[in-house]
Amino acid sequence: MTADLTRPGPSPELVERVASVKAYSKATITEGTRESYKRLFRGFTAWCQQMGVPSLPSTPEVIAMYLAALADGQVVVRWTHPKTGTTREVSRPRKAAYIEKAYYAIRFHHAEAGHELPQAHPGIVKVMKGIRRKLGTAQKKAQPMTIELLREILTKYHRHPPENELRDKTMLALQVWGGLRRGELLAIRIEDLEFSEHGVIVHLPRSKCDAEGKGAMVPIPRVKDPIMCPVGYVERWIAHLAELDIRSGWLFRRVNGDGLMGAQRMHPDSWGPLIKAIADNAGVDASRITTHSPRAGFATSAAHKGKTLEQIMRHGRWTSERQARSYIRPATVWIDNAAEGLADE
Repeated sequence: MTADLTRPGPSPELVERVASVKAYSKATITEGTRESYKRLFRGFTAWCQQMGVPSLPSTPEVIAMYLAALADGQVVVRWTHPKTGTTREVSRPRKAAYIEKAYYAIRFHHAEAGHELPQAHPGIVKVMKGIRRKLGTAQKKAQPMTIELLREILTKYHRHPPENELRDKTMLALQVWGGLRRGELLAIRIEDLEFSEHGVIVHLPRSKCDAEGKGAMVPIPRVKDPIMCPVGYVERWIAHLAELDIRSGWLFRRVNGDGLMGAQRMHPDSWGPLIKAIADNAGVDASRITTHSPRAGFATSAAHKGKTLEQIMRHGRWTSERQARSYIRPATVWIDNAAEGLADE
């Protein structure tokens, strides 16, 4: 039997519509979350191969065993350095939050492939409850990069070449004063910035808690002290980009091994190691410095200065009071402390 060569295939317009449907379907979660889920599911797939069981579709019993193995530190993660090619193997007990996210990743990839997993399977619910009870759910908090700590780092940090130092200081100051998330910081484009005598307004087209892309405006004021002024750093960085004939597009870009700046934005995973290196260079203990530190530093410093929770939430674009309070670190616990002065006559 021969194929009917006279029968027309799908029209270009239909092909375009199918591609559009796929693109919108992928937009249900952020690109960062999708990449995170992909990495976590790769770990599950590798473990399933070692155990000789299928990973997609899987079963609640296999998934429960995997979650327990994560908690016991029995899952070996192999990591290959992208430049040197050296491979490391890591196996350690994972925290409850990591394990829960791994389960979300497994459910997400099953749903993507058309295999629905029950959200509240009794076996998995029981295992997760036991993991939370045994391991606890308290998470190690990042050290807040308060205004005082920011000043120390900006004063002491030096790097060659000077344009790299300028970029690093610009990113740090902008994230603290803007209370920006890592993804928001690295998604800024030059055309998103609106300068005035008061400061700069960062127009965020989308953020983590803005799934529908309504956007937000983040006003960042000028500061008299040039060492601390985030607007001054941004203006000098944009002037440097203009010298390279870069007048639009990503504000913070990838730099290759030869020190040449490319067209792509800096990868979000690069900011974590870099911010630790900046702190270490400045003589600051970097063990608890993470990409959350600048945002936590903004919230903590604002609370210390007497700003209301409403003001802090509005500037930092928090939608939950509970979550906003979690960013205000113990530096503020002595303000209006209920136990203060109880023994005074």
